[in-house]
Amino acid sequence: MPGRLSNSQSVRAKTSNGSLTVRVPTARYRVSVGTSSGDKDISVPDDPSGTLRLDLTTGNGAITAGTTAS
Repeated sequence: MPGRLSNSQSVRAKTSNGSLTVRVPTARYRVSVGTSSGDKDISVPDDPSGTLRLDLTTGNGAITAGTTAS
């Protein structure tokens, strides 16, 4: 499930079986990522004070998150 945003906004993506890939514009995100079985490659910095949320979950699959600048 690939996705790319052109405007900064909160993102919630969840799948029970399959990989997630998202690219978001550079902004301040509170990042939450979870997978029961799969790799995590997260290059979006977690900012606990961020005004936007990046919430990515999969039961079985890899999660990749980066910025549109990377």
